[in-house]
Amino acid sequence: MEFEWAYRQANEVMFVLSSSATGEELSGLGTTFTVKVARPGEEFADGDGSKAELGDGWYRYTGTVAEASLPGLIALEITGAGAKQQNLIGMVK
Repeated sequence: MEFEWAYRQANEVMFVLSSSATGEELSGLGTTFTVKVARPGEEFADGDGSKAELGDGWYRYTGTVAEASLPGLIALEITGAGAKQQNLIGMVK
């Protein structure tokens, strides 16, 4: 399990995006990266939370209360221009 979110709470997850060309950390995307969320038993949908760049290739996604409204496994698919897709799996408890 890569992350854990509290049930019916706004939660965040931090992650690194790397260059699809070089594999090195990718800075400079700001909030232009895309997050898709698959809640327990559902297909991927565009994330409604907020996004931020922390620096040095690190980013943050803060999910909404609605995205954590079902207990169980949750998946995030994160993409961005020039970035290797980042797939995260977590648990809403």
